[in-house]
Amino acid sequence: MTSLVDLPPPIIVNIASNLPDKGLFSLAMLNQKMRELIRTTATTTPPICVTSPEEKENIRKLIQTYPNLTDVNISHSRYLTDDIIEFLVEKCPKISKLKLWNCLTLTDAALHSISRLTDLKWICLGDNQNFSNDGVTEVLKGCEQLETLDITLCTNVTSALAASIAEHGKMLKELIAEFCPAFATNDALATIAGGQCRQLEKLIMGNGTASDEGIEALFISPLKDTLTILDFRRNAEIQQSGYDKIRLFPNIQEIDGVPVSSLPEEDTGAYFISKRAMYGDG
Repeated sequence: MTSLVDLPPPIIVNIASNLPDKGLFSLAMLNQKMRELIRTTATTTPPICVTSPEEKENIRKLIQTYPNLTDVNISHSRYLTDDIIEFLVEKCPKISKLKLWNCLTLTDAALHSISRLTDLKWICLGDNQNFSNDGVTEVLKGCEQLETLDITLCTNVTSALAASIAEHGKMLKELIAEFCPAFATNDALATIAGGQCRQLEKLIMGNGTASDEGIEALFISPLKDTLTILDFRRNAEIQQSGYDKIRLFPNIQEIDGVPVSSLPEEDTGAYFISKRAMYGDG
């Protein structure tokens, strides 16, 4: 009976590609042949978390071992530093998806390094007060294939970032900016609506000062036909007429987390204003 390690490499690679992350790296522990094969073919790892200064060197070794990573999650890492991100970008230039949620020690220097990831399509920078408009702009300029940008709880980001999104977010399909009060404004909406991000499908901009004026700016722009998901929860200045206008977007599928198919055919605005009064969700 042929053992797994004796199979031709293409077959092993095919098997490995269907394994979950933990199974894949368990396979790498069988012997040197499997370790080298997984090293050169692995594109993702289980979530990585740098919880102590001592772990930084282990993370460097992991990064150096797997140069073909495309999907990396290093969220909730208290001791993740800008130099590790620089090392990651240098050793794993093919990354297309990067999650850095709640990595509070990173600064704009990390975003400067990330801007060199030309294949990057998806990034979460959420819950970091160190990131600024300048740092996020570098990512938008350098990562021209970017389709998803999540800056939720990046409270140092302001509406001025909208100009960079409008100019450089040509491929952007999802913009998520929850709890960014200085960003979630009518000015930002108007700037994005008048910009080059003509493929935007999902826009989440909660906890701000957007109003019916911002909704109107989207409605009279080309984004009227591309947007399928709009979420403006906790923008208290949006009135019933604003929600009624959102319902008129021709391809809208979800409003404030509620599928359009579940909404009343008429009086959409009244529904959301009532929901806000009852639950404070608006």
